[in-house]
Parts: sequence; structure tokens; C-alpha cells
Amino acid sequence: PAPTNPGGNPPPSTPAPTAAPSTPTPTLAPQPETMAPSSSPTACFVTQTREEFLLEELAAFNETLLMDPATSQGSAFSWLNGSDVETTNCLYPTVVQRYALATFYFATEGDSWTDYEGWLSADDECTWKGIDCGDGEEVSTIDLNRNNLGGTLPNEELGALTSLEALIGWENTIAGPIPTSIFKAPLSIVDMEFNELTGNLPSEIWTTPSLTKLRVSFNELEGEGVPSEIGGLTMLQDLWMAENMLTGSLPSELGLLADLELMFLYENKLTGVLPSEIGEISSLKEVQLYGNDLSGSIPSEFFDNKSLLEVLRLDQNDLTGTIPAGLSTATSLEDLRVYSNSFTGPLSFSNLTKLEKILVGGNSFTGSLTDDFSEFSNLDFFAVRNNSFTGPIPSTLFDVPCVRLVYMQNNQFTGAIPSNFQNADCLKDLYINNNMLTGTVPSIADGTLGSFTEFVLGGNELTGTMPASICA
Repeated sequence: PAPTNPGGNPPPSTPAPTAAPSTPTPTLAPQPETMAPSSSPTACFVTQTREEFLLEELAAFNETLLMDPATSQGSAFSWLNGSDVETTNCLYPTVVQRYALATFYFATEGDSWTDYEGWLSADDECTWKGIDCGDGEEVSTIDLNRNNLGGTLPNEELGALTSLEALIGWENTIAGPIPTSIFKAPLSIVDMEFNELTGNLPSEIWTTPSLTKLRVSFNELEGEGVPSEIGGLTMLQDLWMAENMLTGSLPSELGLLADLELMFLYENKLTGVLPSEIGEISSLKEVQLYGNDLSGSIPSEFFDNKSLLEVLRLDQNDLTGTIPAGLSTATSLEDLRVYSNSFTGPLSFSNLTKLEKILVGGNSFTGSLTDDFSEFSNLDFFAVRNNSFTGPIPSTLFDVPCVRLVYMQNNQFTGAIPSNFQNADCLKDLYINNNMLTGTVPSIADGTLGSFTEFVLGGNELTGTMPASICA
């Protein structure tokens, strides 16, 4: 029965990427014969062949690559020169854009995409699957998430899309570095989570003030994760760089991101302390920094202006000291996890009645737990194991109708097992072993605790026998 997890540590929450649009039925792949250049290029001007015209229009690009059919650039050029003959390039105003998108198609293994409707057809490229040009004729959005894109992103060609505002390609298998050239455009969204991107984060990211969403979690990126230059991204709302190999510390300039709502930097190699300037960000809804090597204490200013904060995950770091009293002002908190650190001192959950998950195990917390859980109507997971808590087990904890998992083992709780533990209708696991509990085990009424499967209470000073009603 799950979770048979006396440690009380659930799997890390994974932020969901942006919602995927419905996927149209794939169209037939472009046939290889339509890709071959024609033997006699169509004349563009009286004194200029189509090829000569295209080379002139694409003079900013590497001609060696253009003329090499083994490259994605050469494949795109061959298509423009020989197969895209219905497009009158002499008059067409977006030859460069058409070439850039064709190169993108070949570079990301377009013939293997799940859906490539319209691509490499005679239609206006603004109508191709995943391409949007807004009210004009210049590409503003590439949105091809969950579409089986592979290969790499062409740097020079994507840089030619000077009006690009959104590059969205999460849940593909794109490898290689993030192109530096895309940050010449007025980018607002980069959403490339769940790929195989490598290398360092381009320094150009931090000089793109139009960015509102930077989402590159679940890749293989390395190097410095959050430089001080991030303070220039004053419009940033989403900072998603989790599950990479990023290093460095968190700069004080984070406090300049007044619109930041979601900070996902978990499962990296970040070090250093939590900057007090985080307290200046009143818009924060989620802070997930777990699974790093952060040290020091939580600054007292950390919980300033945090009335919107819903998720705080600082677990699995090297943090020390006490939890600031300001925690009680974060009244929107639903998920609090600080387990597997070295925190000390007392801990109170007063006023945090919206909490659904409390996971604070594996620290050195002391003192008693206030018996005021009766208003925690959404509490599901309560794990305070492996600390030095004392005093009685709070009886109001079992007045929460759907508390499901309770892990309180390896502390110094005293007194009797609360007789009302049968009131928790959804209770599945109750671990209270290795404490200093006394008295007998309360019986339960017929028809209660229908989901109860794990009851661990060894290592106490209990007397009597196990009531038959519990084993029924």
C-alpha cells in the first residue's frame, strides 16, 4: 500500500509545462522527390537565375553550408531553389524567413515530426503548423511542443527571425546548445523544458528585458545558473531552470524581479545562502529550491510580503538556524517542505490553515506542536519524523477529515495516543514509533478508518494489547 514510506518524503512535484494544444492528424510527409532541386532553375530576372537571386538574398549566411546538400542549410536552399518554384522569390518579401524556417525543419528532423502540416508547401509560411505571424507577415511564434522534434536548433537562421516573441518546444528531444542569436529578437517566452539541451546558458539571456517566461527545466544545461545580470529581466514572471547541472549562488539582484511568480531552480548544484532580497518580491507564488547545496539560515526578511506564496520547497539542502516567525504570515501556503536540512528550534504552523502538505522531517526541531489543527481542512500529508519534538501528539490533527499520511516517528512525543484518531476518515498511514508514548492503544468503532493500512507504534512505553477492532 502506498506510500509505505516511513521517511514521509513524497516524490518531488514536477511543475507542469504550458498546456499542450490538441494535435491535428499528421499530414503526409513531403516526398523525397519534391525536395530535389530542379535541373534548370526558374529564371528570376532576365540576367539572373533563381539560384543567383537566392544566393544574393541569403548573402548573410554561410555560402559553403548553403551549397552543401548534406547540411540542413543546404537542404533548405535546395528546396527554395528547386522545389519551392510556386513561390516567386523575386517578388516574395520574406525569402530569408522562409529559408530560416526550412532550415529549422531540416535541423530538427522535420520528416519525423508528429505533425508537419503545411511545412515545405507552397502555402504562406505563416500558415504552417505551429507558426504564427500575428497580424503581419513576420514570424512571432514557433510553438511545436510534443511534436517529436530532434536534432539541434540552427543558431544563425533562428536569429534571422527578428520579430520572434515566443519559442516553444517543450517535450521533444532537441539536443545541443540554446541558440544565442534568438535573443536579438524581442523574445517574451522561451519554453524548452524536457529536451536534451546542453552547454551553458547564453549570456544574451540576461540582456533580453522583454523576457517574461524562461523555462528550460529538465535538460542537461551547466555552468552558472543565476548571474547578477538577471536583475535586468524586470518583466520576468517564470524562472524555470530545474533539473539541470547549474552552479553558482543566488544573487541579491533577484529582489529586482518585482513580477516574478514562479521560481523553479530545484535539483541543480546551487550553493551559497538565500538572499534576503527575496523578501522584496511580493508576487511570488512558488519557490522551489530543493535538492541543491544551499547553506546558512533563512533570512528574517524572507517571508516579508509573502501573502501570495503557495508552495515553499527548501528541502534537501544544508540550511541551518531557526525558521523565522514570519512564516505565520504566509497564509496562502499549501505546500511546506523543509525536510532533510539542519534546522533547529521550535516550529509553529499557526495561521497556515490552507496547508495540504507539511514535510519537515530530518531536522533538529524542538519544542511541542501547538494543538490547533482543527481548521486545517485540506491537510493531507503531515510528516515531522526524525526531529526532537516533545509534548503530546496534537489531538486536533485527527479532526482533519482527510488527513491521509501521518509520520511522527523518531521524536520525543509523550502522553497517550489521542483517542480521536479514528475521526480521520481518510487516514491510511500512522507512524508514531520510537517516541515516549504511554497508555493503551485506543479501540476504534466499527466502520471507521476504512482506508487504514499502516499503524507503526513500536519503541514506545505503551501497555495492554492491540484492540481487535483495529485489526478487523
